[in-house]
Amino acid sequence: MNSKRSIYPRLRHAISAEQHDFLPRLPYRHDDLYEVILISSGTARFISDDKQYPVQAGDALFCLPETCYALFPDDAGLCYTSLLFELPEYLRMSGLPPEDVIRCGDGMERFLPLIQMLLSDGTLPTVQSHLLSALLLQIRTYSPLSCTQQIPEDSAAYAMARFIDAHYTKDIFLSDIAESVHLTTSHAIHVFKPIFEISPMQFLSSRRIGQAQHLLLTTELSANRIASEVGISNVNYFYTVFKKLVGLSPVSYRTNFQNRTAHYPTDSN
Repeated sequence: MNSKRSIYPRLRHAISAEQHDFLPRLPYRHDDLYEVILISSGTARFISDDKQYPVQAGDALFCLPETCYALFPDDAGLCYTSLLFELPEYLRMSGLPPEDVIRCGDGMERFLPLIQMLLSDGTLPTVQSHLLSALLLQIRTYSPLSCTQQIPEDSAAYAMARFIDAHYTKDIFLSDIAESVHLTTSHAIHVFKPIFEISPMQFLSSRRIGQAQHLLLTTELSANRIASEVGISNVNYFYTVFKKLVGLSPVSYRTNFQNRTAHYPTDSN
């Protein structure tokens, strides 16, 4: 029975922002899950590793494991549904679109009944898997959106961002980031800031808080434990930086999404 179910995607978490959400999703990644974010209203800036897209209602955003993503709603906010799921190995190449963003336009309205069935209470995991598979197949029939900006992968700024992404859970400093690309600290800031619009250390804080957001939504870990998980040993500092960058405290952020987040544990049978 497990072998039959494993050929389909399996839903693990669902986040629904039915009212306009103004809170940013700072840089985060998931190690073993895939994610599709379906925008029903509003506009935003979507960052996928080294690429940037202006996204809008009707767009489907795809986030792969081991890749860093961020989502910044515009002033009017954003309504969306986020589905995080496991994907069988054979579908990882053929079951996903060729780009990070698919422009579905009015087709998004046709997805709504499917999404409602997918997230309905009492829907069996096997049925969920079939519905999710059908949704992914429908999205793939629409046209991908090309990115509007891409950071050269051979640039020092990109290399520093990747170093931060790989080491943000550790106690690292500006000197470590600069040394990773053989630059002085002042030159590192000079190279990094025009590309990312913030300094390397601000990017480090943003990366840590973005991962904390992800853990607050997808785990039951305490805020104090999450602070440690993302490389911040001083809990008071964690709360201060989180509120400054997100607009809410970690506890308030989790509470804000509590009634809009569903978890689907792996079936042990």
